[in-house]
Amino acid sequence: MGRVCGFFVGKGGAVDRHTLTFVVNAALTEAVWDGVRLFRQRFSKEFRFHVFATQEVDENGGVARRLEESLRGSHMVFLDLRGGGRAAAVCARVLPAMSQPVVLLLGGSPDTLRLLRLGSFSLDKALNRSSSKRKSRPMQPSICGGSKRGCSGRSGSGRCFLSVLLKHAGNWVRMMRYWQEGGAENIALLIAFAAKEYLGQRHFSVAGPVVFPDFGLCEQSLQLPTSTGHCSRPGAQGTNGAPCVGVLLYGGMHFSQSLVPAQALAEALGRKGFRVCPVFANWA
Repeated sequence: MGRVCGFFVGKGGAVDRHTLTFVVNAALTEAVWDGVRLFRQRFSKEFRFHVFATQEVDENGGVARRLEESLRGSHMVFLDLRGGGRAAAVCARVLPAMSQPVVLLLGGSPDTLRLLRLGSFSLDKALNRSSSKRKSRPMQPSICGGSKRGCSGRSGSGRCFLSVLLKHAGNWVRMMRYWQEGGAENIALLIAFAAKEYLGQRHFSVAGPVVFPDFGLCEQSLQLPTSTGHCSRPGAQGTNGAPCVGVLLYGGMHFSQSLVPAQALAEALGRKGFRVCPVFANWA
């Protein structure tokens, strides 16, 4: 088991059953790897993961070519594309010709949104179908104004389509929630839920998203040196009279990345004799 150049190869090597590709912001790649490791511990080792940072794709033609190869060979794709650039262009060029499920984890341009497809539902096809109907058909009266037989037939078909739409839309919202709440636990659950719904892993038992509070103290998560101790509130004085410094971290999906510089800052403050009160928040 190992990770080389953005790839996480399962122990089985060539016999891995599924390949999943993530294209995300560079700040979130380590969180994805943490989630991958947890998924492999709890659910299955028979998966192969490719993780690409959008910034690396934008800056390196070789990485862009590897991304294109990965997209063509993946069983499922997860995208967090927050702007244009080469990464978005590669996805927009390659994925429409493929058929694997594509999950948009956060935002995206209208062109990126058209890449969403889950099961039998494709947002691009739905938008094209809607546009074609508006152009080719004159305004129709409400279907409920027809005969009972005609109304029943149409509404039955409509209910079927709506049921499929709502199922996949609900799955999409749930997967975005896993991503937005963040952390290894939620990313592992995101992968497991996607595999259960779209890759045939029906035996997976997948809990809902672990909800991250909007704000609070994170003393248990931030592993400060024992010499620095903790403060019960900002502005408090330690037992030895040392001043207490408040450290504000991003919460939610960026929490794990915020811990890295916060840890370094806490250690540096500790060496200067300060105590630290770490606080997180999802918004300013």
